[in-house]
Order: sequence, then structure tokens, then C-alpha cells
Amino acid sequence: MVPVAEHFNSSCDPDCDYVDAAVFQRNSGEQEHIELQRKLILYSGNVREQCGFAIFPNQRLNLLPAECRIAACVVPGPRPPNSLFVEPPFLLIEITSADDPYRAMQEKLADYESFGVNYANRSAA
Repeated sequence: MVPVAEHFNSSCDPDCDYVDAAVFQRNSGEQEHIELQRKLILYSGNVREQCGFAIFPNQRLNLLPAECRIAACVVPGPRPPNSLFVEPPFLLIEITSADDPYRAMQEKLADYESFGVNYANRSAA
């Protein structure tokens, strides 16, 4: 068990999910996962001026006072003042790998929905 304040003030590489006072190592993906994330970020850089949005990778979302999930990519509404989203982003993209447990991903998507994410897209790398 890790106190919530300790987790929110910590820095892990890669960042970890924090649910029910437990820290969960995220699957940072295989090469296909990383390549898809890279392509999304590069694409958003190319269309940022025309479309007015950008994709930010590996963002902390403060779902509840004691729960934090890390999303693979988000398109924010207004940019939060720090790296912790306390309001839902406009779009969330979760990139999964073959070894990601289906049930854990469904729980994560349900958490995002409860947080108020309008559209959570689960794409396989």
C-alpha cells in the first residue's frame, strides 16, 4: 500500500497506474505499440495548426481523489496547468499489446468512462 500523496509526488519510468492504494506497472508495449504511439504524435504535430489539437503521450488522469491512470495518448480540451489531468480529455487513445489482460483493460476503460471521457478508443498495436 502506497499513500496517494506519495504516489502523486513520485516519478516512475514508465509511470504507473494507481488504483485502490496499489501501484500497477503499465505495459509500456512492444515495438508495434511504441511505433503506433509515435505515429499518432507525429501526425498530430503535422495537423496541429489546421485542426487545433495535439496528442500528448503517457498522461496522468486523476480519476478519483485516490486513483490515477496513465493513458497512452490524449487530446486535451484546455491543457491542465501541470501533468495531471483532473478533468476528462476530449479524446483518449489506449494502445494495447497482445499480452495485455482483457479484463484489466475493460476495467481501465470503465474507469475512463466514469471519469467522463466521451470517447475512449481501444486499438490493438
